Amino acid sequence: MSLEIEIDTLSAPIIYFDGVTNQGANSGIFNIALAVQTHHCQDDGTIIRRVKRVADLRGGAEALMSLKIAIDNALLLGVTPASTDQPKN
Repeated sequence: MSLEIEIDTLSAPIIYFDGVTNQGANSGIFNIALAVQTHHCQDDGTIIRRVKRVADLRGGAEALMSLKIAIDNALLLGVTPASTDQPKN
């Protein structure tokens, strides 16, 4: 028996985040809160920074391990090896 899986990438949300505000676990379900930083100008001209929660990731250990592997692989794509060449004077 063959199972065909179709992934609809057009309707998936794009979540931008600056960091993680907290993480935890309860009864084998893990959670990670993603947040973004925003800056707002007050009436008196002062700038304040706000941290806004944008998404909650929840899943079991297998789901988080899969996410960790995907993140590790994505980071490898953006890292260039350090050059061993010494600058020439």
